Amino acid sequence: MTRARGLYVMLALAALGLITTTNRLGATVLQAVAGPEFLWLASLCVPSLLVCVLLYFSVRPGHPFARPRADMPRGPLVRLGSTWLLLWLIASWVAAGIVGHWIRYTSGTLALLCFVGIGPLQEELL
Repeated sequence: MTRARGLYVMLALAALGLITTTNRLGATVLQAVAGPEFLWLASLCVPSLLVCVLLYFSVRPGHPFARPRADMPRGPLVRLGSTWLLLWLIASWVAAGIVGHWIRYTSGTLALLCFVGIGPLQEELL
């Protein structure tokens, strides 16, 4: 069980930066390949959503996109979600301390809505 928890912590820490890094890399690639007219795809989290879906299917889930079973105890799910949120907040706080200000993830109403809507979907896929 200890090994599984260690792997979870490593995955959680890696996933914290995956979404932002993928979108920034996607913006760079889109800028180089297609020009600035397709940068909106990166600001709407499209590159990171594609990566999360690919990672989700790479583990071959038994029941893709299924809700938790009715007999699944909710305690572990609550602990998992709480741990994930806590790690994200700590990493954001550390990153803000390194750069000297709170990191702004999005700008604009549509980008903010996508971050709030697509971000949790990506995290659930991971």
